[in-house]
Amino acid sequence: MPNLIRQASHAERNQNTLMDGQHDTSTFQFKRVDTPDGGVTFRQYRHPGREGVVLDVSVVFDDPLGAATATPAQLLLDLRRRYRRDSGRMGEQRIFQWFLDAHTAVQLASVLILIADTQLQDLDEQPHTTVVAEPEKADFGYNWVRDDMATAATRLEQRKQRSHLFGLVQRCLELCDERRFIQELTLNLAAWAERSGDGYAAQKATSALAQIGLISERTLN
Repeated sequence: MPNLIRQASHAERNQNTLMDGQHDTSTFQFKRVDTPDGGVTFRQYRHPGREGVVLDVSVVFDDPLGAATATPAQLLLDLRRRYRRDSGRMGEQRIFQWFLDAHTAVQLASVLILIADTQLQDLDEQPHTTVVAEPEKADFGYNWVRDDMATAATRLEQRKQRSHLFGLVQRCLELCDERRFIQELTLNLAAWAERSGDGYAAQKATSALAQIGLISERTLN
């Protein structure tokens, strides 16, 4: 089980609203800072004059020489409360630190991704920013919509009106074993994507054509 270094007081624990909801949500809330030992820290945005709670997420190593000789890394969640000093300047007080071993950290990450994809869907299709290790993972999760916000309301209404059609197409892709029919369907969808001028649709069409072998994987590079 993860080791809770220090429990916060009751008053501190009640401050459970992080500052990421208090400034422009169109910007990414965490800034990456690489550490000399080979680790990395993602520091949450600090508003220059605002009190609240902030979270820093770090990869740390037990060995002072860093990643080259260290035992498996641990994930550190560092929760701090920002407050105004008597001088008027902003100070920070640690609420608690939480160390998670590698296995627990990965399990927690998978739980958060599942919750984001299934429970935190934004019906207005607000775009989200996510960090990925490789370009191929940029489309991971259907909640990370990158479409034009100006068309979001129209697309959502059309999706509601065509819900049975969406279900039928999905069922066809799951069960249809007629390869030629699937190829013709894909080619027609790809032709529509090219005519539509929708960049997201065109990207999906290219990936779909490569997936069923109608174009070479080299076309994607």
